[in-house]
Amino acid sequence: MENIQQSIHETVLEACAKQLAPKMGLSHVSLLQRSNPQNEGHQLTFAQFYQINLHSQDHRSLRALANDFGYDLVGGYVVTEKTPIQALMDSLKQSASTTQIVMEALEDRILTAQERKDIENAIAAEQKAQQQLLAAVRNMPIGRAV
Repeated sequence: MENIQQSIHETVLEACAKQLAPKMGLSHVSLLQRSNPQNEGHQLTFAQFYQINLHSQDHRSLRALANDFGYDLVGGYVVTEKTPIQALMDSLKQSASTTQIVMEALEDRILTAQERKDIENAIAAEQKAQQQLLAAVRNMPIGRAV
């Protein structure tokens, strides 16, 4: 539960509470209070949790919720049409980028909050590239040249 609350709070801060709150029908102060894991007097409703995910387009709190129940949230990506070769090249490029980000973050053997976020973002981008590769392969005609 702690990971979920922290991820909601980070999402609200990064999405800018002043821009997100009006979309939810709240004041930014109320949104900040409700999303703050240290403030037990104000809690989010399920509808507000949903709206944060919807309007911020940041689903880390949804991933944290799924993870708490032993699930791994996969998908949610808009897959653009690419040729299999282009999708493969993009996937390899993203994989190399993820590797570099992880190696640099772990170089000093200390993981900061920003480094963790960078790694999570890189992995999400790599998963999206893998989904695009899968879609490209599935769209290939069988038995014909492409």
